[in-house]
Amino acid sequence: MYQFEFPKYFVFGERSLPSVDYEELQEQGVKVEIVPNAGHSMAWENSNGFAQVIKRCLSDLSLIETANF
Repeated sequence: MYQFEFPKYFVFGERSLPSVDYEELQEQGVKVEIVPNAGHSMAWENSNGFAQVIKRCLSDLSLIETANF
């Protein structure tokens, strides 16, 4: 996944941290987002927080796409 030249995101639930992958993902250029008050079942445990993270990622992609044209 790291070799691809497009924006990459990874979403953790706050209660899933610490994770051995957290720092590695960031070192490899992956933007890491965290859903507060959630573990692995982010959509059930904090659906609003999960939706906000997804919205931020999509908005970020939209800005990147617009800048590339």
